[in-house]
Amino acid sequence: MAADRPWRDLPVDALLAYGAAAESRGKRLGTSADLAAAIDAYTHLKSSGALPVESWPALADCHRVLGKLTGGRHHLDSAVALAEELLSVPADEWTGRDEWRQYLLALTLRSRYEVYDEAADLERSLRITEELVRSPHPWADPGDWAMAANVAANNYQSRFLRGSRTADLEAAVSLRRRAIKRLQSAEPLEPGYRLAGLTHGLGADLLTLHEHRGDSSLLTEALQALRFAVANMPRQDPSWLGLCSTLGHALLRNAKVRLEEDSTPQGRAAATPLIDEVVELFDVALPPERRGSALARIRALSLAEALLVRHQASQQLEDLDRALTVTRRGLDGAAGSRLDADLLLRMAEAYRLRNEATGAQSDLEHAVAAYRECCSWPDSANAARDAHQWGSWAMSRGAWSEAAEAYGHALLALRVRHERQQRPRHKEEWLRDSQFVPARAAYAMVRNGQPERAAAAAEQGRALLLAEALQRETADLAALRRQGLAALAERFEAARDRLAAFRDGPGEDPDAEAEAATALDAAVSAIRNAGHEDFLLLPGTAPVRDSASKASLVYLFAAEPGGAAVIVPPGDAPIRSVLLDGADLRTATEKANTHLVVHQNRRPGPAWEQHLDDLTRWCWTYVMGPVLKELPPVQPYVLIPSGPLAFLPLHAAWEPARDSPTGRRYALDVVSLSYAPSATVLRAATRKAAAGHTARPDSGTLAGRHPVPLPAVGVHDPADGQLRLPFAELEIDAMISVLGPHGVRLWGQEATRDAVLDQLSRAGTVHFACHGTAHLHDPLSSCLFLTDGPLTVREIRGRRGASSRLAVLSGCETGLVGTALPDEAVGLPAACIEAGFSAVIASLWSVHDIATALLMARFYQLCGHEGLLPPEALRQAQRWVRDATNAEKAEAVPSYGRSAEGMSPVEREFWGSARAHVSPYYWAAFTYTGAGLDGDGTSPAHVRG
Repeated sequence: MAADRPWRDLPVDALLAYGAAAESRGKRLGTSADLAAAIDAYTHLKSSGALPVESWPALADCHRVLGKLTGGRHHLDSAVALAEELLSVPADEWTGRDEWRQYLLALTLRSRYEVYDEAADLERSLRITEELVRSPHPWADPGDWAMAANVAANNYQSRFLRGSRTADLEAAVSLRRRAIKRLQSAEPLEPGYRLAGLTHGLGADLLTLHEHRGDSSLLTEALQALRFAVANMPRQDPSWLGLCSTLGHALLRNAKVRLEEDSTPQGRAAATPLIDEVVELFDVALPPERRGSALARIRALSLAEALLVRHQASQQLEDLDRALTVTRRGLDGAAGSRLDADLLLRMAEAYRLRNEATGAQSDLEHAVAAYRECCSWPDSANAARDAHQWGSWAMSRGAWSEAAEAYGHALLALRVRHERQQRPRHKEEWLRDSQFVPARAAYAMVRNGQPERAAAAAEQGRALLLAEALQRETADLAALRRQGLAALAERFEAARDRLAAFRDGPGEDPDAEAEAATALDAAVSAIRNAGHEDFLLLPGTAPVRDSASKASLVYLFAAEPGGAAVIVPPGDAPIRSVLLDGADLRTATEKANTHLVVHQNRRPGPAWEQHLDDLTRWCWTYVMGPVLKELPPVQPYVLIPSGPLAFLPLHAAWEPARDSPTGRRYALDVVSLSYAPSATVLRAATRKAAAGHTARPDSGTLAGRHPVPLPAVGVHDPADGQLRLPFAELEIDAMISVLGPHGVRLWGQEATRDAVLDQLSRAGTVHFACHGTAHLHDPLSSCLFLTDGPLTVREIRGRRGASSRLAVLSGCETGLVGTALPDEAVGLPAACIEAGFSAVIASLWSVHDIATALLMARFYQLCGHEGLLPPEALRQAQRWVRDATNAEKAEAVPSYGRSAEGMSPVEREFWGSARAHVSPYYWAAFTYTGAGLDGDGTSPAHVRG
């Protein structure tokens, strides 16, 4: 052995010099033999006690670099172990700065994460580097601080890749910009490898931000930074090839953008030189010792992508064949799940494009096999995107079994991704990226004859954030306490309340919010581990039939080939599906967008009424008509529409009917219809309704158990500076005339935000007869106008613990939801439900003052005098406003008859026989969302045909 290592007999100083020389050359040239020699020399000295403590970092770093070059786990573990051992060295034996020991441990953990993708290493490295860059003690060398900041930024960027939280990526960009500025201001200026490394990281982060935001300025800045990095990094440096790879990605992105902007032959010809440059950058042979490294796989991935893009421009099969060769070569050697998934995706794309060009069945089979294997890692960064790409391709071919399989993988990946998000803002970003995937999955499963799976898929895409919040608020903690788990229940409550304080806040303390989210996740995990595996399951994982107590659920969704409905009846009846061939995603989106534009620019009159007539007729022909053929008219139904269908007044869909007073039959004439954001939300609202009734044993005083939760508070005519609503007082008068002493009012100067919010914890019903507005692009600012200012969605849903059961929002646009995330149903109804209400009556457009007053007056009459439950009372009141003559309305609501005063007998007779509110504009704006308020779901005993 001594003959193999002649340096063993050298003096310590000479042996240290030998190790340092081998280390320097190994790091500069990326030669594993030199690094191994340095490790041997240093290890020999350390084992004999002759290696100075100041040289331990050199040994650790040699292990780290060699481990990254070769993928050797032993070297990376040794690097981490040495860094940890160095931390245990007493301060009087370590002459360097303490920050350097911390930095070394963070760097070795970071390197091990880069190779083996273990989240614990990433989080530990990030915690250390965060402390280092925030340290109040100034670093002697700005370059040293910049290096620590760079590692911290790398960690943020990696955490973004794991969790898709844009805030992490923004933190990385901010840190790198600060580090570059500090390094550039140092004297003397050192533009070498440190500055090149920082600008490379900045360019890579900007490139990723461009992918998510599409801002061309980000791509321009990324290209500038990456060209600077490549130009200033010595070519013999081992990282130079990595910098070239990132520059190649940026150039490829630029070529893709140009092809998207101009797909003409001229545009493709202009983009080809850019792609050729990328291919040349990636098509460089690596040194033998790096051919099995992560860098080799990354470059294979990049070259394959460049060849696929060049095929898009040139249509040459040779590019596809070469891409297949490159991906096969990249998949050889040690597996790394994230890279393997990306390589398999490129392989699948190449086979798919080959199949489309040649029609070869073998290419199709190879593509499917590659997609299937690619999707076998649900926790990879792009798993949901990859599965969706596969599912979309299968759907385009009508391969429904394959599409259902692919979208099953997508749903699993989305679930994994959702559970990794901690802060609500991060979950919202993720939801934007995954919109319509659950609906497409549900459609594929319907076409594959799997309605049960389709219902679960549709549920997974609806109101996830609201459902999570409600599940937390309505969790059965009493059951935990009865089982001796009171400590876990209290731990959960404390964590839940702490996190709720951050909801919709300014986000000024993201670290504290992240800690609160982590504490809640830990509390939930502890409860599940204590035998409650189903505690707070993600929506779509629990059986949706649990929410179909006495009402059937009807999911409605649209995909590119068409729409579909899934009907979930109560009891053990089979779940059924209905295809809606005319309600495909493109058509439904056009209908919804047109409706929102017309609504925004509307003026009351014939044009608006004609628009509503045309829209609701389409709703019958292509959506509700086919569904109603499958619905027995003897039970209530809860509609759960998704995507663009959520903006449409489906209950007002109609067909011609000669036997009707209006010549039409509407959907709400056939069955009793209400709405819910999701089955999970409905289940939670129903549970709250039952709990609210139990908490108010005196709430039934008029005729047994009163259908309107008592006491009731009416809010009307606040001194808000807006046009007065002359008939708003009539609504509250009607409420009080029916409820007697159990109805009170707040009006004028009394109708303040504090007074109203205070009533949320006292009243069973709160009725707002005031102005309101919806902000479709900022739904948290949608509001009701009160005396001292607007009462917003943000404030209402922040009012946790309200015990009111029914909210009647008798204003304009109070039922509209935001357009950015329509499936999250962010708006006043969801805010009221989250605040504690069990059900909400709200409007989909600006309502007519007189017709609304008549509708609400009739609603309270039907509840109080005929004992109808609120959802059925609303339905019958809408039919009455539509069908009743003016004379019948004047008899039921005497003040309405004053409009005929002064008329001649002939005019009065003509007025009395007229139906003034036939158009859906007058009566169809209002919807009922939430629980039926009989404590057990909507009761069929109160349903009328």
